[in-house]
Amino acid sequence: MPDPVPGERFAWPPQLVALSGAAVHACLAVALSWPASASAPPDDSLTLPDLIVEDASTVDADSGTLTINTGAYRARAIELAELLDQYAGLQVRRTGGFGSFTTVSIRGASAQQTDVRLNGLPLAPSVVGGFNFGTLSLKDLSAVDLHAGQAPVEFAQATPGGVINLRTELGESGWGQSGYASYGSAATWQAGVRSGARTGPVAHGLSLGAAASANDFTFVNPNRAFDPDDPNRNQEEPRRNADVDRRHGLYLGEWRISRDRTFDALAQHSVQTQGLPDARNSASARTRLTSRQTNLQLRLRGSQGTNNRWSTRGFWHRTRLDYDDREDQLGVGAQLTHSEQQQYGGALGYHRGFGPRWRWDAQLEYARETYAATDLLSGRTSAGRRDHANLASRLGWTSPSSRWIAGLTLRHQHAEDRYDAGGERREDDLDATRPQLDLRWQPGESLQLHAQGGGYVRLPTFFERYGDRGLFIGNPALQPERGRNLNLGLRWRQPGWSLHAEGYASDLDDAIVTQYDVLSGIGRAENVAGARVLGVELGSRWSGTLGWLGMTMQARAALQDTENTSDGVLHGKQLPGRFTEKTFVGTTLWLPGRLELFHEWVYVGGVFYDSLNSRPAPDRHEHGIGLRKAFSLPGSTLDAGFEVRNLTDERLEDFNAQPHPGRQFFASVEWTLDPHTTTGSPP
Repeated sequence: MPDPVPGERFAWPPQLVALSGAAVHACLAVALSWPASASAPPDDSLTLPDLIVEDASTVDADSGTLTINTGAYRARAIELAELLDQYAGLQVRRTGGFGSFTTVSIRGASAQQTDVRLNGLPLAPSVVGGFNFGTLSLKDLSAVDLHAGQAPVEFAQATPGGVINLRTELGESGWGQSGYASYGSAATWQAGVRSGARTGPVAHGLSLGAAASANDFTFVNPNRAFDPDDPNRNQEEPRRNADVDRRHGLYLGEWRISRDRTFDALAQHSVQTQGLPDARNSASARTRLTSRQTNLQLRLRGSQGTNNRWSTRGFWHRTRLDYDDREDQLGVGAQLTHSEQQQYGGALGYHRGFGPRWRWDAQLEYARETYAATDLLSGRTSAGRRDHANLASRLGWTSPSSRWIAGLTLRHQHAEDRYDAGGERREDDLDATRPQLDLRWQPGESLQLHAQGGGYVRLPTFFERYGDRGLFIGNPALQPERGRNLNLGLRWRQPGWSLHAEGYASDLDDAIVTQYDVLSGIGRAENVAGARVLGVELGSRWSGTLGWLGMTMQARAALQDTENTSDGVLHGKQLPGRFTEKTFVGTTLWLPGRLELFHEWVYVGGVFYDSLNSRPAPDRHEHGIGLRKAFSLPGSTLDAGFEVRNLTDERLEDFNAQPHPGRQFFASVEWTLDPHTTTGSPP
């Protein structure tokens, strides 16, 4: 494959990457050794009475859940996928610019192995799988919970890749009135309003927004037609037919029926229309995809005393996709397809304590998923249904000194599949029980060690088995994948400084891997006899003051080996699409006058497009810088910012050689009636 990054362009040598990492650690060492810096409060000029500083991410000491405070980023022109990409254990893959198809997975897992939820509501139905993060707006979210390794019992259908739970919450004081807007390169803009009210026991919140991008960034296209004036194809051209238009709305309601009873509701709807460029980036490309998503959830939760808690929930999820490639410009043939997937069901949860030492948690979920697709050109129809029930139960024990916590979890899954395509009917059933163990030891207030291990089973999605859209075709012969995983780690926390390190391992049988043909670029899911994932994840954060300067430094890194252990030519090869190393370094400075200056660097390396490892993806080095300032206005606050993404104008690729934008500029504002503002990472 020709190198998509011409030689004369900027490239980071490996020696410079190593020196950059050493420099970061040296800076951290100097900062940690600075007298009184970690424990001393910031200077008064940096902590004005109307400045609320919120942590960008926190770790729950009991469950190990990493929570990202998305509200701290609302004033920035940043997408959800870009924020998640700052966390080294996450693999983010995108097909291009703003709003493009995006998947996120955890620690070497695939997107289908990662459970995505919205307030506990499944967003990635197992019938189709692979949730598209490109259709979500960060502005609607209050937090993101990352459950790597073993997920809590409240997610009964825990997958090997863990759970990403997106949260939208009103909070104790509800939502205030606010508005936001941003504009940047490639005619990319976002705008929206949020409003809420709490009256006695009743609270409401409403968020409305819109976003769009022409996505006409320039790039070097190695696949364009031969031009005698540019025989080496070095000339840049605009990305064509990649525009995105999105509209979204969210309603939240909460009613505190009594002191120990709460009823809440969620209603969300979004519509996104986008163009899909062809492989040659042709100016005549007309392929379009429209996605409409609706989510509804009603939940009643309560408690009986201090030891008993319960919850019951009903949910409905609907996704409608309209795919128009009637001119056969992209994928496996001319198509004009309408497909619809729905998921509805309910869940019951119960948590009971037996004295100070024992605790029992249980969760039961039942859902029916339906899928129907019609190709309006050929008249071919396909339909499927999956009924599945998931039961999870954990018995936990805490030592008298509270230093030891142990738990045994059993998860049982029952599923029934029915699929009909062109008059051919297929049926399949599955029952599986998976044990999981967890253990935590906290010898002191600062240090915690933990371990989790267990087994899992994942069914192929209908799209993996029978899909036929764009650059993907199904494989009806796919079998369920089974495996085991283990996580060992520690967390250390001191005033102003934290550190975590975790090793993880997964062993898979009949692992489902999407493989792309070298010549056509068409993907197909295949079972490989075996696969193994070994990795280590490290992270450190320091925050304090250096004289009049407030500073936060964050460093995260992940090293992993994803090996195909099956016999034959693929033995020892890395699984396609997974990175070998990833690093994030972020530095934030607080200057007098409520001025915030930040720099962010993401490095991803060791990715292959194909199973034979014959097509390496270019390593990715992406820098971003930004400046934010909060202005106090009468009865309100205006938070304004400017940032530059991909500062070095490196030309990136991802997701089967899809180009990313080069250097981009963005300006953003957030206005709120609440005379407070938040910052991304506090000193």
